[in-house]
Amino acid sequence: MLFTLLALACSDVKDPHDHDHDHDHEHEVMTRVVLTLADTHGHGSQDFTWEDPNGDGNSTVEDIVLSAGETYEVQVSIWNDLSDPSEEVTPEIIDEADEHQIFVTAPDFIEYSILDADSNGLDLGLEQEWVASAGSGTITIGLRHMPEEDGVSVKTDDMDLDNLPGAWDFNIDFPITVD
Repeated sequence: MLFTLLALACSDVKDPHDHDHDHDHEHEVMTRVVLTLADTHGHGSQDFTWEDPNGDGNSTVEDIVLSAGETYEVQVSIWNDLSDPSEEVTPEIIDEADEHQIFVTAPDFIEYSILDADSNGLDLGLEQEWVASAGSGTITIGLRHMPEEDGVSVKTDDMDLDNLPGAWDFNIDFPITVD
C-alpha cells in the first residue's frame, strides 16, 4: 500500500548525484515510519508501521484500526534501520522544520489537525490530532522537503498540495478502518 516512496531525508553533506533538490544536503535513508496513536481517554497507545527494512522498495505497511467516536493524539517518528545502530531521523526533521512538512490526505471519516509548527509558525506535522468516525479507506502521510531557493523560504501557509515546491521524502498510504 505504498503510494510513492523516495526513502530519503536530508543530511548535512552535499550529494553530487542529487539532482531533485536545490540544496546542499545529502539524503539519508528512511526505512521505517511509525505512527503512534494514543486515544485521549487514556486507553493506551498503538503503533502502526511502514517498513522497507532493506531500503530496496520492498515495503510493508500495517493497517490502522481505530474506534469510532475517539480522538487520537498522533506522533510520527522516522527511522533509518540500515545504520548500525538504528538511527531516529525525526530529530533532524525537527532541526530542519523550516524546510519540511508532513502532509495528510485523510478520508472524510477522519478529521485531523496539525499540532506542531516550525519557527515561522507554519505546520510541521510530526504531532497531530485525529477525530475518528466510522469508515474504511486510506490515509496518506507524506513528508515533503522544501529547501530554500535563492535564500528564500518556499514553505508557506497557503500551499497547494498539487503544486508543492521541493520533493517527497516519503508518501505512504496506510489502510485505515474505524469501527
